[in-house]
Amino acid sequence: MQSINQVYLVKISNGKWNLYGEKELGFKPYYLGGIQCDSKNRLWGTIDYSFSSTWISPAPHFFIFDGKNSTQLSCGENMRIAGPRSGITIDKNDNVLCFGIGSVSGVWVGEQWTQFDKSEFGGSNVWVIKEDRNSKIWFGTENGIYIQTQ
Repeated sequence: MQSINQVYLVKISNGKWNLYGEKELGFKPYYLGGIQCDSKNRLWGTIDYSFSSTWISPAPHFFIFDGKNSTQLSCGENMRIAGPRSGITIDKNDNVLCFGIGSVSGVWVGEQWTQFDKSEFGGSNVWVIKEDRNSKIWFGTENGIYIQTQ
């Protein structure tokens, strides 16, 4: 849920709405996106700066929220992880794969960020990342599909 100058996560349980805002998250998010849940019931989300006056997303780029505490994560300087052209996917091993504007893509494994080299996708921008039933990761790009089989 969002209103002017305020952003909230909302949990609806048994007809009750619980709002999580700046106080509960521990930071004032600009705009939230790409929300996914891992096997530990933690929410992962992107912090979206696309409606701000800056093209480059300042840090932090991601957050993790367990219902009580949040952690903010950054994936380096001058990243553009924002807007409808970005997102995250959490695989069966809780690896968090993400993609963003300008072919920024990578994976969080534990606390470590690894950025994929654009050449891994034939120089193409990544538009979507999904995991299939056989644990293969599919990368949809502007020029085709790449499948990670390991």
